[in-house]
Parts: sequence; C-alpha cells; structure tokens
Amino acid sequence: MSEIITHQSERVTRFLSTIDRMMEALDKLSKSHAPRFGGEHYVTDAELTERLKISDRTTQEWRSSGKIDYIQFEKKGKILYRESDIQKFLEKHYLKSWQ
Repeated sequence: MSEIITHQSERVTRFLSTIDRMMEALDKLSKSHAPRFGGEHYVTDAELTERLKISDRTTQEWRSSGKIDYIQFEKKGKILYRESDIQKFLEKHYLKSWQ
C-alpha cells in the first residue's frame, strides 16, 4: 500500500523542523556578520568584551593607556575596533609556553 503524505506526516514534520532550525541558524549568522567597510571588519565595544570575556572597564583601560587602537565617533560616541587591530593586540600579548 502507498502511504499518503500529508502536512501531519512524520516525515513532513521532521523536514519542516529541520528547515526551521536552518532558518534560525541563518538568522543568527546574519545578525552576527558585520559588513566590511574599506576591506575591514569592525566590532563594537560590547562585541569585543563579549568575545574576549572581559569587562567594559578593561577595554576602557586599554584605550586610555593606548594599548589598543579604536575609533570613536564624537566625544562620547560609539566605539569601534578593527578586527585586524584586535588580532595585532592579541598577537603582541601572546605568551608562548616555556615547556
């Protein structure tokens, strides 16, 4: 006997569930992707603190002491970091294992 496939069929519901998960993953990816500007990716202060698991105060100290380059719009405006500058900063502070 042939099985009649309906919208309530287990195969259809599994297929639709898979599509839903894929759509959620694509939505997350599109929200986390920062467009390039002049060939560079930029991250916000909040994104940097989240990525490196550090506090806002730490990034403020790094900026104030000149340890990391940044862009600031207006006196108290949004702060951005170039991903290439973040990479340079991390490489500069990388400590090799002594063993």
